[in-house]
Amino acid sequence: VLTFNNLDIDPLVGAYLRQFRTTSHTLMAGRLELNGPLREPRRLNATGSIDSFVAGVENVKVASRGPILFSVKDQVVHLDALHLIGEGTDFSATGQAALTGDQALEVRADGRINMRILQSFSPEYSSSGLTTINLNVRGTLQQPRIRGCIQISDGAISYVDLPNGLSGINGTLIFTEDRLQVQKLSAHTGGGDLDIGGFITYRNGLTFTLTARGTDIRLRYPPGVSASGNADLTLAGTPKNSLLSGDITVTRFGLNPKF
Repeated sequence: VLTFNNLDIDPLVGAYLRQFRTTSHTLMAGRLELNGPLREPRRLNATGSIDSFVAGVENVKVASRGPILFSVKDQVVHLDALHLIGEGTDFSATGQAALTGDQALEVRADGRINMRILQSFSPEYSSSGLTTINLNVRGTLQQPRIRGCIQISDGAISYVDLPNGLSGINGTLIFTEDRLQVQKLSAHTGGGDLDIGGFITYRNGLTFTLTARGTDIRLRYPPGVSASGNADLTLAGTPKNSLLSGDITVTRFGLNPKF
């Protein structure tokens, strides 16, 4: 039996989740009980209770509400209770996942997540807004079957190397077993409006057909150039082989003397 209090796990986060950045110490307190032969890890069973958990992600403080309960039995991980709260965040999950064989999954996740947390995966992105999720995941790790939806409210995201970001992101994404369907998704960029549609499938590899229709979008790139226009574009294919097609109508174009 292992009992711990105010355990700082920042070194573990840095070693195993190198792309995940925290902005304050990650502290845990709880209890872990192991049963079985140490020489045969596959036969070990474990029961754990994290009575308190506190972390800071992109200056968003996240803490557990109630104990986090988990166990490992017959090489199956069980998550019996997980409830995290914070600024714009109220998330809970339960489920189980097999560690061997086809690695079967059965997970349920519900709640709200502050989109600012997404910045922790890369310093080149900035994001804000609120995401509400309601998901059921079954199948296997290689071929998950997901049902549910994701709703985005007043979101924003930008990338350091792109001249325009997205703001006022609102919409709903629907998971139907092996497909993510854009039910409705709109945003503002460059002073204009952008509507996004299409779908992504992930049963036998990742394939997608995504559409974007923009109106009165202004782009200041490269330096010294300013252009506005309308666009009707389609991106289809796979991450390694895709085709961008469509039409762009330039309605305004200007060069300054420094170009």
